[in-house]
Amino acid sequence: MSYGNKPQYPTRVKTILDDGKLKLSADPIAGGTGRPSLSLYVANTPNQDGAIAANPRIDVYTNVPTDKERGLIRAAMDMPAFFSLMELLKMVADPATPAGAVYTVDNAKPDFRNGKRQEAPLLENRTILGKDKDGRVYISVLSVDGDRPKIRFHFGAGMYHRMARPQGGEPLTDAEVSMIAARAWIASMSHLVPQVAADVYKHVPKDPNGGGYNSNKAAAPAASSSDYGDDLPF
Repeated sequence: MSYGNKPQYPTRVKTILDDGKLKLSADPIAGGTGRPSLSLYVANTPNQDGAIAANPRIDVYTNVPTDKERGLIRAAMDMPAFFSLMELLKMVADPATPAGAVYTVDNAKPDFRNGKRQEAPLLENRTILGKDKDGRVYISVLSVDGDRPKIRFHFGAGMYHRMARPQGGEPLTDAEVSMIAARAWIASMSHLVPQVAADVYKHVPKDPNGGGYNSNKAAAPAASSSDYGDDLPF
């Protein structure tokens, strides 16, 4: 574990996940200068053995100039946690799930203090998946710091693609549109994230002569702690 200078990570290559159409946004909040955004991407995080792990991340930018961490709240996860998140969001987006339903996922990191790893992990933030009182599906990432903004990103249709029923062109309700949009986002991410992760991941085989991993691979620095990393339940 590195406690000295900040490690230098490989530059993250932009992928299809960086397409602005796949990001979520919300109305500006008090003190904000623009619309907050939520994006999901895959980080090329080096491990100590020299491998490059492909770990999904959710980045929320609050767009509040006075907010901490340059307005960034990052939910770090691994691939199994990502797919669990998608399954929970599917449950929320099911028409049978009642308004007001809320599911939470904790995002923690190893807790190192005084050079020693603590038994319990350190909670950094929590991902919230829910339906509001009007039946609209939303996602939030809330920091453990209660002073940070709490922003709901509602799923909905774009302004250029109105959805309606075939008889009479009656528009769908906001709740119906939100559930459809949430399920569409789940389908997109469930296909695109694994594709990007497969391109990002780099395996380092063990040294056949013993003694761990191939000695001709430069040991990568340990991941920094920052990369892990109303009625909302936090």
